[in-house]
Amino acid sequence: MKKNFIRDEAGVGAIEFGLIAPVIGVMFLGVISAWSYMRQDSNMRDAVEAAAKYYVQGGSSDSQALAIAQAAWSVVPKGGTMNVTRSCSCAGASVACGTGVICSDKSIPQVAVLVSAQSNWVDPYSSNIFPNGLALNESETIRIR
Repeated sequence: MKKNFIRDEAGVGAIEFGLIAPVIGVMFLGVISAWSYMRQDSNMRDAVEAAAKYYVQGGSSDSQALAIAQAAWSVVPKGGTMNVTRSCSCAGASVACGTGVICSDKSIPQVAVLVSAQSNWVDPYSSNIFPNGLALNESETIRIR
């Protein structure tokens, strides 16, 4: 009877499945989490690029660029922020931005617009690997002539 028990292969498939199933399940949850992270990052990057494209195509209103970026950010996570910041400089020194501003050498100030977005990605399965989530930041600087 002992020989029959050792050679008996009934139930081997169930044991193998029991050993492999948890590994496959963890891998599946990891793929879903990675997809969620990449989707949120890509969505945020697309919004920043939409505002940058507005400037590249000749736009000049910071409030309009912000509105375009916010409209393009289709799934804003809780606490997600979008900013548009304009800075002007003459020969490397910061100056006030505005109409009619001229540098001391009679040139027009260089204008740069920074479009940035920040959010915090949270694992959809609330794992303890990233208990506080991961910070996501996207930004583009556009020089305006």
